[in-house]
Amino acid sequence: MRTGIECRQRLEPGDHVGGKRAVGRAQVVEQLYFASLQPGTGTLAGLRMAPVRARKLRLRRAPEPDAQWLRAALERASRRFGSRVDLQPDGLLALRPGAS
Repeated sequence: MRTGIECRQRLEPGDHVGGKRAVGRAQVVEQLYFASLQPGTGTLAGLRMAPVRARKLRLRRAPEPDAQWLRAALERASRRFGSRVDLQPDGLLALRPGAS
């Protein structure tokens, strides 16, 4: 499997995720994506996400309440696909895809 950072997403106060408004987030929460792909097919084998905050040109791990908020927002958005999002002990979010 190949793993790499696929992209970065920036969520700001007032943004909508899964039909819900991101209210109460005083700072911007960003997210780094680490995708694992099956060699040859390019099929998604796994996806881990790191919620972070950018401050003074540095990325710092987002506090647990922000990570929980982002997990819940992503879970609502992915529910229609049958996927779940878990907060792992290492602070990363992990996508559990639904049955195909």
